[in-house]
Amino acid sequence: MAPDSPIVLTILGMGTVFVVLAMIMFMIMIMGKILGSKPVPAVPAAPAAPTFNQEEEETVAVIMAAVTDFVGKDKIASINIRPR
Repeated sequence: MAPDSPIVLTILGMGTVFVVLAMIMFMIMIMGKILGSKPVPAVPAAPAAPTFNQEEEETVAVIMAAVTDFVGKDKIASINIRPR
């Protein structure tokens, strides 16, 4: 076969791509072993939800009264406040 025939060029081109992809694969595997994955620390449990005392509830009531006065009673009905 002549070196410039389409079949030879196809085989050389595909062979070159295969060899380069195999080299990249091995390089990634070696880098993975060298660098390795570091262990992920465990996430601590979330703290319990805070409880409100009487003073905090009164503060919330005063703030809501101020908001109601500022916004108006007709618009305040659309505000929905839920505990976390």
